[in-house]
Order: sequence, then C-alpha cells, then structure tokens
Amino acid sequence: MNDQPSSPYRSLDALRQANDEVLASLPEDKSDTEAWKLAIARIFEFIRRAVATGALLDLPFERRAAQGLIDYWVASSYNMPIDGPKEVLQSRKITTLLAPFGAASLRSICERGDQIIGGLSSQDRDLARRILVRLFRFSDRSGDLISGPTPRADLLSVGPPERVTKIITQLVNARVLRETHDDGGDFIDLEYGALGRNWEQLRLWINQRAKLRDAALAWGQTGKDKSILLQAGLVKEAMTYGNLNNLEKQFVTASQWRERRFYLLLAGIAVLLVGVLPLSQYAYKTLYLPRIFDRELDIVKSDSSPEKRVEALRRLAEYQKTLPREIDLSTIQLMGQKPNGLDLRGLTTARPLLLTQATLQNVNLQDAKLPSSSFIRSTVIGSHFEGADLKLARFDNSFIDSSSFSNADLFRAIFNGAQFCRMDFSEAIVRYASFWDVTFEDDDPPNFDNSAWWLATGWNKHQRELLTKQSSNKDPKETKSFKQELKLVEEMDTSNPAQRARALNERAWTLATFGVDLLDAERAVREALDIYSANSQSVLSARDIPNAHDTLAYILMQKGELAEAERLLSDAVAENDQDNSILFRYALTLWMEGREQQAQIYLMKSIARYYSPGHELYVLRGRIPEGVESAIEAAGSIRQQHTAPKPRCPPPS
Repeated sequence: MNDQPSSPYRSLDALRQANDEVLASLPEDKSDTEAWKLAIARIFEFIRRAVATGALLDLPFERRAAQGLIDYWVASSYNMPIDGPKEVLQSRKITTLLAPFGAASLRSICERGDQIIGGLSSQDRDLARRILVRLFRFSDRSGDLISGPTPRADLLSVGPPERVTKIITQLVNARVLRETHDDGGDFIDLEYGALGRNWEQLRLWINQRAKLRDAALAWGQTGKDKSILLQAGLVKEAMTYGNLNNLEKQFVTASQWRERRFYLLLAGIAVLLVGVLPLSQYAYKTLYLPRIFDRELDIVKSDSSPEKRVEALRRLAEYQKTLPREIDLSTIQLMGQKPNGLDLRGLTTARPLLLTQATLQNVNLQDAKLPSSSFIRSTVIGSHFEGADLKLARFDNSFIDSSSFSNADLFRAIFNGAQFCRMDFSEAIVRYASFWDVTFEDDDPPNFDNSAWWLATGWNKHQRELLTKQSSNKDPKETKSFKQELKLVEEMDTSNPAQRARALNERAWTLATFGVDLLDAERAVREALDIYSANSQSVLSARDIPNAHDTLAYILMQKGELAEAERLLSDAVAENDQDNSILFRYALTLWMEGREQQAQIYLMKSIARYYSPGHELYVLRGRIPEGVESAIEAAGSIRQQHTAPKPRCPPPS
C-alpha cells in the first residue's frame, strides 16, 4: 500500500455515493480470490479518499457520518474471505482517522470568490446572487438548504445567457464552482459543499432564501396570517428565486397581491386627499417606525427595569406586523424574579426571535408563539415554555436546566448537542424533533410523560433504554401527539376517492408509528390500496401507492408477518431506492428474516444517507435481533459525537 496523498471526495454526498458503489461491487462468490483482491483495493482506495475528505467537512454530524463509513469498512475488512486486509490495517500502513478540517484552504477560495463578486457591477452582482442561490435546495430530511449539481440550462434562465455564462466561468476558474458532464448535460455545483457555510457572502444570500422559506411556513401554519406577508421590497427579491415550492409561490403571490391592493388604496385616497395621507403613511413606515423599533430594541438590551424591558419587547412584536425586521437579542441576559419570573406569556412574533448565545433565567414564555426562533448556544434556567409554539425552533448546544416544555409544540425543533438537567417535556409534541448528541444524567432523564419521544430522532441506544422505561407501560393513545395527529387525519379532505385513500393511509401510518390498533391500521391501508387499484388514473401523487405499500409492510413487520412485508418493501425499493426510510425498513425486515448479510447492505445505504431511525426501534423493540443496533452504530448513525464530556448538572437552585 502506498502513502501518496489521495484526492478527497468533494462532499459527504459524493462520499456516500462512492460508498454505495463499493457496496454494489462486492463479489457474491466468497471463493473468487481475484475478485476479492480487486474489491479490497477498491475498499482501501475508498478509505484513503474518505479520510482525505475530512479536510472539507466542517459540521460535526458530517464528520460523524464520514468516520462511521470509514469505521464500517475497517471493521468489514477484518472479516474478508481472503488474507491480507487485516494485516495491512494492523500494520497501520493505511490511515483510518478522518483528516482535520482544513479551514485555510477554504478561506482562500472564499477570498477569491469575494474578489470576483466585488469586481462585478450591481446588476451582475445580483445575477451572481441568483446563480449561487439556485444551486441550493431544501433537504427533505432536515429542511436545511444544501447544494447540489444544477443543470447549466437552469442557471442560464436567471438572466441574459451571455452575462450568466461569463460569471459562471469566472467562478469556475476561481475554483468556487465546478463543472461536470453527465448524461449528455452540463451541471454546475459548488467546488466544495462547505463553502455554503464558510463563505460569508454566500451564507448571507442563503440565509435570505431560508428566511423566505421560514416566513412561508409560518404563514401556512398560522392559517395564512396576513401580518406575515412580505413587504414590497422583499416581494421583489423573492420573485428572483426560481425554485419556489407551491407554498412559497402562494405566499409570494399573496404578498404581491396585498401590495397591489395597498397601492391601489393609496391611489384612491390620493385622488381625494391630494396625496397627503399616502405620504404620511410612507413616512411612518420608512422613517418613523424603524427609528422607534431601534429605540425599543435598545430598551430591551439596556439595564432598564424588567417591566420596561418586557413592555418594550411586546411593542417590538407589534411593530413586526408592519415592519419586516427580526428582533435580534443575541447574547442578551433576561432574568426574572421568582416565583412569577419575567412575564412574557403569550408573546407572539411575526418573525423568528433571535436569542442566540443568550441567558434566560426565570423567564415565563408560556403559550408564546415563537416558531423558527433561535436559542442556539444559550443558557436557559428555570424558564417556562408550557404550551408554547416552538415549531422549527433551535436550541443547538444549549444548556437547559430546571425548565419546562410541557404541552409545547416542538415539531422539527432542534436540540442537537444540548445538555438537559431536570427537564420536563410531558405532553410535548416532538415529531421529527432532533436530539442528536444531547446529554442528560442516567438518574435524571428528561420527563417525557405522555409524550411520544420515539417520534423524535437522534437518541442513542442507552438514552432510548432510559426513555423506554418511562413509557413502556403507558398507553401511547393517551399522548397529546397521538390525539392531535388523529385529529389532523380526520380533518383531511375526503371528497374524492384519491383523497380518501390518502387519508386512510395517513390514519394507518399514524397508528403504525405509535404501534397501536394494528388491525384497524391494516384494514385502513388495505382499503386505501383497493381504492388506488380501482382509480389508478386519479392518484394524486406518484408516491401515494408506494407509500401505502410501505405503510402496510410496516404494520406487517409489527405483526410478525415478514414474508408479505419483505415482498412489499422489495418492490418499493426496486421502484425507488432513494427513499432512505424504506431502505431502512427493508433492511430490518431482511434482518428479522435471518438474511443478515443482505440486510447490512441496505442498512448501510440508509444510515449513510442520514436516515435516523426513531419509531421503528421503539415499536419493533421486541422483534429486532440483537445485532441490528450494533450495526447501526458501526454505520455511524447512533453514536455520540467525540467531544469533551460535559460537567454534571449543578444542584438545583
């Protein structure tokens, strides 16, 4: 084996694709020595390149996934059917530890990008913004913006083709972008995925795009509240994005229509009042209100009395309905006195509240509506979030002590890396919430009484064991999550056969993820499939029928009827092997049938593509073979980030 530097994969996605190719290339015949020698060479080349890719991976979860793939192949190499790999690894002729992140090389590319952008005219700078943002899409898994190869033809549509081509060429020459050719087409992508997080200018543009997504989600979740609609300047910017989803298009159209009505109204009033009132409103919105907003923000950040700061913050929330600005309280200290605390009950913001690296002590945010707000790296002690709307909120790497999220809506909230001490999540909704790398003490796990904690992701094996003790003897149907999800199913449109079938499948899926009423669930999904069979031309989405097959298979897995479950999932995988959740459940079914080697291939694909098993490991806990969880850990999914251990929780104050 040689020690020549290996070229890295350009991103974790590229590394995962290479992993899939190595898996697919393994010989089936264990006696074919020559084929296995070639396979070993491919595996070691993969390990070398994967190790080198560490220089481009700056996010902990990406580094964890990459190291997990390396560890998997290292462990697999010890069990190859030929001699040699084990000895090579033991002799340390090949490095197996992920390379450290190379910030300096990325910084150099960022500087070249800044030079190019800075040298453009204002019009071309706007074109560059459109080009770069078009390279990103929202991940189905996390909801984050991620970059990916984009057809050159799509990028040429953002402006005059000659100018767009010139800008792309400059960025390719500077190694900011890369050009590839595949299936007869030209594709453009970032040279390295980490540029989206490390190039400040690009990160700013991406954040602006993400804010539009968040505003559209908040608008949809609040019954299309008109106060959330965009103002004129932001509408114009939103219309430059060419990859809006249906909700975003509706949101932008509604914002545009409101602005038109506003200006039509002003025009009518101008005829009557010779323009005096429109001018005064314009002055209020563009001159007076921003100054008042800044003044109130200064009061909140000042050493004024708690009462004055609370009143100022509530006024800011009201001003947000007219002025499209965020309330940025990063690094602030908000402290109240016991027993009532700082009274911010019911606080409702039109835009995310930014409390990054803040300190909240004895703050009462009961029934507050703060979707998508940021509490990243904050210290939260003795505070109350009971009944709060915290959908999509972020508490990454925060320290949270003696605080309650009871009855809160934490749909897709993120607590990755947080430390919990004396926490109450009873009755909370935590579907798709993320708890990767959280820590809490064995003798004081967070209270998830009547909360379906298994619908969240990121728990490690030990944490699941502790939480299972809380819930194993309790009826999942008594949780708020179960009741709310069934209520949502009951409210679904069933006015035509295809919509009724979709509602039946949703009901069955809800019952399956809670592991209850499986006979009722099976009847519902089989009825849905009968409807699809009789009305195949009116299916709402190409995914509806495979989704129903997946639901039925999941129910059968829980009933122990593995043969039909395996057949359904095998057909689903053959039709679409990109759905990582189906790949995972197929792997589980194979493993439960005793086909461990084949199961490992599909398990590896699923986990390497970021699928985070949750409810499956809970509702199937009595049926899953012992080796499954070890295989998941080896694949790099459920394992703690290698960081310094956190101190024990302090004694209660």
